[in-house]
Amino acid sequence: MKKESDVSLRPFLKYVRSQSSFGIRHFRAGLTVDIACGMVFRMSTLAEIEQAAAALPPDQKQELMLFLAVRLRAEGARLPEPRKFSREQIESWITEDEAELRRFQRDG
Repeated sequence: MKKESDVSLRPFLKYVRSQSSFGIRHFRAGLTVDIACGMVFRMSTLAEIEQAAAALPPDQKQELMLFLAVRLRAEGARLPEPRKFSREQIESWITEDEAELRRFQRDG
């Protein structure tokens, strides 16, 4: 398990660098990325942050999840209540999954 100090925004910054041939001049709290060409991208809404996170490759998304989990734990955030599903709902999912598996094996 990573410690809080081990989790950083390096994956995000690496992604931003890969999207610009000019490179990053600096990075500040508030998710402001100042590109050397003078353009400033500021992500201040959840929608903008979600869009940037969606563009990350899977390994960097996982790193971001770990970063957020560490921060939430440090802030004392409570875990959501476990979801409860009826037996009928679970059985319907199993039936659908088995049908999809048969289709995959048949067409496959």
